[in-house]
Amino acid sequence: MAKNNEVRNLILEKAYNLFLLNNFEKVTISKLEKSCEKIRGTIFYYFSNKQKLFEAVVDEVFFPSLSLPNEVSETAVSASFQSFIDIYTSPEDRIINDIKFRYNIKNANMSCYNFITQACQYYNNFQEKYRDAIIKDATVWNYAIRKAQDTNEISRDIKVDLSALFISMSSGVTFRNCFDTESTTDQTILSIKLYNLLKEK
Repeated sequence: MAKNNEVRNLILEKAYNLFLLNNFEKVTISKLEKSCEKIRGTIFYYFSNKQKLFEAVVDEVFFPSLSLPNEVSETAVSASFQSFIDIYTSPEDRIINDIKFRYNIKNANMSCYNFITQACQYYNNFQEKYRDAIIKDATVWNYAIRKAQDTNEISRDIKVDLSALFISMSSGVTFRNCFDTESTTDQTILSIKLYNLLKEK
């Protein structure tokens, strides 16, 4: 059983790499055979077709990398708002950091958005599941913001949706970095600047 899981995970890992770098149509079973050094009979033993393989990659590799780490949620509860900002990374940055950890891909930002675009097209209800993950981030942000306001760490007078502002700013920076690889912007620095504007004087 352990050997079966090892082979299956290898196929998923190699398939994810191919889907990050290519459009869905261009990822062939022949390319996957070469990448994972397994014959197509072995690949089809675990995944009945390319669609099922892609769905498994989304469910078992992509979405876990999108999840908010427990450490970040715990920091929102137990530490200051500034400490939370220091440790928080946007959903897209979590995916990109995971891609960088797994593969030697030159523009991991672009590969991330390439994969998301494909998933929107080839994975049923992807946008809804992705939105649910963002909502979890927003829930933690809202808790951290309310706590910061209750402890007078930041002003109570702000009338905008701060959680949406912080998350959108972080995600926007990540998207911009797809195209400006020479001078990438650190989303944490921008978040700290915004935090300093919100601080109680």
